[in-house]
Amino acid sequence: MSSGLPNVLWIFSDQHSAHAMSSAGDPNIETPSLDRLAAEGVRFTNAYSTCPLCAPFRATLYTGQYIHQHGVISLFRPLLPTVGPQLPEVLSESGYHTSHMGKWHLAGGDCPCPYVSPYFRPGWDDWTGWENSNDFLNTIYTT
Repeated sequence: MSSGLPNVLWIFSDQHSAHAMSSAGDPNIETPSLDRLAAEGVRFTNAYSTCPLCAPFRATLYTGQYIHQHGVISLFRPLLPTVGPQLPEVLSESGYHTSHMGKWHLAGGDCPCPYVSPYFRPGWDDWTGWENSNDFLNTIYTT
């Protein structure tokens, strides 16, 4: 299903240094898939955060708002859909098919919650994620 839109793959990992890839010169790690994506796409080597905590900054990335505007001022605070359009909604409305895979951490859950209500994840067409924690050693995702 080709829409003519450019593909967007956004890899967002917590505490992932721009240098933690073999294509960036790190001799201690082999990252062939990330290296191929970097060679064929755009790789940002400088990034700045408005908050050092993952959930507030993730909310900023999804909304384009500062922390005091979207209200996720710490961990375990929900990003409410009422703050305005979020990135997946805007992408869907523009014709993109959106998919999320991984930790969400924006539904306000302070527990190992495997389920995130659709209310807290607007705009995603496909969803494979969890709120706060997962059994990383015994989980296999297939596409």
